[in-house]
Amino acid sequence: MTDIREFKLISFAICPFVQRSRILLNIKAIPYEIEYIDLGSKPEWFLDRVPTGKVPALFMGNETLFESAVINEFLDEITPGSVLPDTPLERAKDRAWISLSDGLIMTQFRMMIAPDREGFEKELVSLVTGMLQFSDIAKVRATADGLTLLDAAITPVFMRLFAIPDIVAALSERLGEAPQILAWADRVLAIESVRSSVNSGFADEFLTYFADRGGYAAKAVRTGARVDAL
Repeated sequence: MTDIREFKLISFAICPFVQRSRILLNIKAIPYEIEYIDLGSKPEWFLDRVPTGKVPALFMGNETLFESAVINEFLDEITPGSVLPDTPLERAKDRAWISLSDGLIMTQFRMMIAPDREGFEKELVSLVTGMLQFSDIAKVRATADGLTLLDAAITPVFMRLFAIPDIVAALSERLGEAPQILAWADRVLAIESVRSSVNSGFADEFLTYFADRGGYAAKAVRTGARVDAL
């Protein structure tokens, strides 16, 4: 039996994949320690235990798990009250959408690291297109109770979008045909398990990270300029 008192989550402060696992740990009320590493200078002890060299990683004594989807399903399985659907087909469908949400996270990263308005807009259009694929799911999740693994998977995208009000305004107009997507975002972002899945001052830390790397949108916010989108 796994001793959940030994859980340590290895993290990078603004990593969206780590946030997914922090949400699950919070939902399940699992006590855990968190240790932050510098992804630009990964410690040897981390590389020795995590073959992908990526976060999150979950240390449990001498045991190690990596990849957020794997970690989250493990956390769900060892605790009561599953956050996956009841039937095999519905569980498989949620897993498929969770996998698709990985692409949203990577598109969002490219959007934030884009050095100019043109690159930013290109990736924002791609992000909106990807989010619209979730329209039917959002109709259900926007008014649902609690959090599921799928909610946890897409929530980091929502939280990072809401760090820049100009983007939210642009999305509200562009997603006019699917307002339930932003309603879904509003619902999950209000839940304490989500709010406590990032450090205080997260939005500032998120923007600083990308502004320091020349990201157009983050630099605009830092200088008080408007982020022209879409």
